[in-house]
Amino acid sequence: MGVVTNRKTLQNKNTLLCSPVRIPGKSVTESEERENPGMKGLTSLHYAVALATFMPLAATAEFTPMTDSSMRSTVGQAGVTIDLSAIVTVREIAYEDQGFVIIENLGIGGAGPIQSALGQAVTGGNSLDNLRMTIDIAGPGGSDLAAPWGLEKFNSSVWTASPDNQGDHGEVAVPITDGDMVIGLGAQNQNELVDFGLSIDRVGLRKSGPIPPATQSPQIIMDNVLLTGVLGPTDIVVDADSDNININSYFSLDGSLRTDLYVPILLDWQEVGFDFRMHNERGEDVLKYTNSAGEVVSFAHLQADIGASTGPVEGLRVNLTDLSGDLDTTNITFADGPSIGSVYWTDVQISADLNIYGH
Repeated sequence: MGVVTNRKTLQNKNTLLCSPVRIPGKSVTESEERENPGMKGLTSLHYAVALATFMPLAATAEFTPMTDSSMRSTVGQAGVTIDLSAIVTVREIAYEDQGFVIIENLGIGGAGPIQSALGQAVTGGNSLDNLRMTIDIAGPGGSDLAAPWGLEKFNSSVWTASPDNQGDHGEVAVPITDGDMVIGLGAQNQNELVDFGLSIDRVGLRKSGPIPPATQSPQIIMDNVLLTGVLGPTDIVVDADSDNININSYFSLDGSLRTDLYVPILLDWQEVGFDFRMHNERGEDVLKYTNSAGEVVSFAHLQADIGASTGPVEGLRVNLTDLSGDLDTTNITFADGPSIGSVYWTDVQISADLNIYGH
């Protein structure tokens, strides 16, 4: 990598309008499946490229043009910085095996519209904005990175750690060596939070037939999913030697959903609704920060390794090393009845190792 003299920033303001997506359940013949079981053709590099490029590039985008002189001045610069503002809408996503799993009206953007729908104070905007992505190929010893890894991003005058903080938050340090790709996500303006909103009208099952969207209504298994959250320090490291991808992210969530659950005592399906919040404010592991604007945020944590599995059946391995925090499930209701109460979960920690492949 060249000597850093002036990091150029590519500003990208996106609006994504996606057509219905068909994801076939079987993309090979039975004979090809026997000869090439699982996902032999997939490598971690493919996933890394998708993570690094999907949001800024897979869209109709407005880019700030570069002059000839500015293009010449970028030659030999180290790394890439992308400042992003985006709204994503997808009418329908359909996964096909024989029948379909349907996700209808997926929306991703700022927290504002979801906060309004939940009856909360509106502090976010319409777009997923104030987000900065840095992409670097590390030098010897993991040098020459645009942003520090993990919670070191908060080592600034803008953020103040709470005196209540304790525990290791489930984070495992990732060695960054020569040739590794490091993708960092953080705020453009450190005085403001990176808030986001996610909405899904409904998730359901649909019988085999024409490629959706179709007139046939799906069997609903989940609906009215409304989520807001804050994205904290997030890093993706692609190991140059193994192609393993490590994802390390701090975040908070706040939202509500309604879903159909089978209740054995009633021998019937019942619609269950509840509000929830995921954070890390209680218990033996606490992680809270206050920014210069006086906003207090508590972050839950997720860390996982993704790569090719080497077991009896080759596929995609997802090793969830940590998903931890506190979870509040409040205003629990059955159908349209009154609330039956709330449940609070403290110091939740989940780890799991998954091997995903076709059959």
